[in-house]
Amino acid sequence: MGGPGADREKDAVTEAARTLLAVAPPAVAVQDAAGLSAQVRRLLRALRWGSVLVPLALIGLFGAASWERLIAAAEDEAARKAQLVREYAQRTIEGHDILLSAAEQAHRQAADGPEGALRLHRFLAELSRRANADRGIGLVAPDGDFIHSSATFPAQGNVGAREYLERARPYALFIDRLRLRPSEVDALVIARRSADEGPEAGIWVSGVLVETIDTFLRGIASENGDAASIIRGDGKLLVRNFPMPEPVILAPDTPGMRSIIDGDGAPYTTTAVSDGVRRIYVTRRVGALPIFANYGVALGSLRAAWARQMLFVGGLVGAIGAIGYGVVLYAGRALTSEAARSALDFDRKLLEEAQKTAGVRETMLHELNHRIKNNLQMVQSLIRLQKSREGGPDLDAIAARVGAIAGIHDLLYRAGDAFGIDLAALLSDVARNPALAPPERNVRVECALEPVEVDASLATPIALCAVELITNAVKHAYGPEGGVIRLGLTRDGARAALTVEDDGGGLPEAPTRRSGRRVIEALVAQVQGTLTEEPGPGARIRIDFPLAAPSA
Repeated sequence: MGGPGADREKDAVTEAARTLLAVAPPAVAVQDAAGLSAQVRRLLRALRWGSVLVPLALIGLFGAASWERLIAAAEDEAARKAQLVREYAQRTIEGHDILLSAAEQAHRQAADGPEGALRLHRFLAELSRRANADRGIGLVAPDGDFIHSSATFPAQGNVGAREYLERARPYALFIDRLRLRPSEVDALVIARRSADEGPEAGIWVSGVLVETIDTFLRGIASENGDAASIIRGDGKLLVRNFPMPEPVILAPDTPGMRSIIDGDGAPYTTTAVSDGVRRIYVTRRVGALPIFANYGVALGSLRAAWARQMLFVGGLVGAIGAIGYGVVLYAGRALTSEAARSALDFDRKLLEEAQKTAGVRETMLHELNHRIKNNLQMVQSLIRLQKSREGGPDLDAIAARVGAIAGIHDLLYRAGDAFGIDLAALLSDVARNPALAPPERNVRVECALEPVEVDASLATPIALCAVELITNAVKHAYGPEGGVIRLGLTRDGARAALTVEDDGGGLPEAPTRRSGRRVIEALVAQVQGTLTEEPGPGARIRIDFPLAAPSA
């Protein structure tokens, strides 16, 4: 059978196929025009950014760590070399302290007169020669005149106004830098006031060439821009590895002097007053003397070393990042090409699935039309049976039977593409139909139904049998007092059984051939089942039928 309804159903199937072609299934990622999913595009974008940002972050982290390592290494180097300068200065000063002590001891033991003075001169000359005292040893009077000298005999000359003439103390060394007279040689002078009393009491002095100390400091401070120096406790810069045309006096508030005053020996960074170069310094005290060894590492050399490291590492990491960016770019293009091919394959498969779905729905449409045709013919037969009854048709019975057929179609609709029907659900709907057991009859239908799935060709006859049996029980088993009808469905392997029982007046002793009875027998024969009646108190009717659909 065809008609407008079938045409509308075909149009609906066609529209469903178009919808399937237009919309991808939920399990498939939404794709862009290039064929790549949004997730893949975001991933590729993140990888491209990562190939740029990650190397930059690595370079930044390495740069910070490298700078910290260079600073720590510079502080260690400054501390180590400041210790070397300290040891050199201490050995030099202690050596001259021994010379001055030996000279003073010899002076005490020397005899008075010219012969004693001559012997003292010879002793001082030999002592100076053996100790490599560059500028000799002498005893200077408070007014600056030489009393004794390792250089000449008799001693002659005047040193002029010297700071050590005022500041030298017994048993304590005073160190100063000055130009010796009359030679004008630049020297470091070590002085100590004599502990003796008398007319020859004065200041014992010895000198070492500044050039000798400079040579050592330049050897220690061999790096470009590094500085090694010896500073007096009052801030006077005595010796430095760079030439100093004029004496340099450090103010008490400078970082270097604060480090000397605090005496903690911790590294500090400052700009040198002498040359304006910024360095990391470490200061060490020379024994118990107010003399300090100082060493500074130039920050400019550290920056140059850091720049060289960063240039190498930055180039290496940058090259890796560029390679990574190129790989991601290539991978993105390859994925785009592959996704485009996959999208074409997907569209082709989707079209095939849509065509298959359209074919299945077309088959279902034909099947549905066939079932509607058969059910309408059954309704027609039921109406003819009722029409042939005396007193006219029973419209309630017709309505109940048509309602059962409508319930089957409703279950078929809700089942979607499935062809099986839940017979228990269908019978439960039938039992609740008020057309079968009107409320005024005071009859209640109780169900005990096992889940049984059957074909629609079985569901319709069984449901109609239940309608007929419940209708007969309501009409003939009870009076005004009402009662209970029990509807049961059980399954045993490949067969099932429908039972309807009541506790009314029971079955008549002589069977009748009413229309309802003929309908039930015809329906049972249609499903190739068997009908069993059990008379007694009440009535129990059982219909056994195979679950396999009867052959056409």
